[in-house]
Amino acid sequence: MLEWIKDYAPTLTLLATVIGGTVGGAIALYQWGKQIRIRRTEFVYQVMKDLRLDAEIIEISHRIAYGEFQYDESFKSNHELEIQIDKLLGVLNYHCYLLKSRAIAKQDFNVFKYQIIWTLSDKDVQAYIKNQARALPYLVGWGLRNDLFPDDFLLPLPPQQVHQEETA
Repeated sequence: MLEWIKDYAPTLTLLATVIGGTVGGAIALYQWGKQIRIRRTEFVYQVMKDLRLDAEIIEISHRIAYGEFQYDESFKSNHELEIQIDKLLGVLNYHCYLLKSRAIAKQDFNVFKYQIIWTLSDKDVQAYIKNQARALPYLVGWGLRNDLFPDDFLLPLPPQQVHQEETA
């Protein structure tokens, strides 16, 4: 009765190997996907910490949110405020860079999107950004692509774009 097993032994061995390899591969793929999700979550948390835990960024974010940030003559003499707004905009610029370079997914970027939108929608922040546009290319580019700036928000072209247009 067991004679047929001898005849099919190589086939059964191959079948068992294929099934075992497929199950093992599926488990490995599942574990790998799980690790990727955990790492992505940790990365987003690390990036988000700048916005949520840095005292200077928290303070300037609250000023903007409550309409207390003003880009006027008094701003120029307030070095501490300038450091705070530069820090906030630098972090937001970095988040836009991460999105553009595809280091984070769009769904991960949504964690920061709301803060970017209300920060860029503030008229005084826009006035400040007009003078800092070259230092914030990813933030400004994202704001322009998402229509967060008024129509008269004209930015000077970066030198490489000016050169390209002259030769065209």
